[in-house]
Amino acid sequence: SLTAQEPLPRVLDFGAHGCIPCKLMAPMLERLTGEFKDVIGVEFVDLSKRENRALGQQYKVKLIPTQIFLSPDGRELWRHQGFISRYGILDKWRQLGYDFADRALMPAFERLTAAAPQASGGRCFMCDGSVDARTRVVVGTGKGEVVLCGPHHHFVMLSCLQEDVA
Repeated sequence: SLTAQEPLPRVLDFGAHGCIPCKLMAPMLERLTGEFKDVIGVEFVDLSKRENRALGQQYKVKLIPTQIFLSPDGRELWRHQGFISRYGILDKWRQLGYDFADRALMPAFERLTAAAPQASGGRCFMCDGSVDARTRVVVGTGKGEVVLCGPHHHFVMLSCLQEDVA
């Protein structure tokens, strides 16, 4: 619709229903819409539909998914290309001066520290590659400890989960 009854800051998510990252973002965007409907507009624009292509051109969308954060008066505040998590969206709004989220909704993340070096690094749970003992990260899960080759895979692991991680 791109028009609100009262001006709200909005995030436009340009994508397509066949796009895998877009599919992963869909439930998260629905949840944001429900939780913050009175303070933020969240809209999905399906660029695979002919009637939406002009809008994609207007906003100069080069790849999908692309999220565009708009002020209440419609000015573009920030743009992101690719998957972004619910917490990433809320954190970006906070950085832009709109603190929508109650701190209780946001998880407490701790800085990652590599496990103590061991003679055998093991295999990475994410990529099945060798694990260098200097960058090894061990993550406790509900099914036991998982060994990752570095903090980057811990980030990927958390970013790709469809459910929020507390």
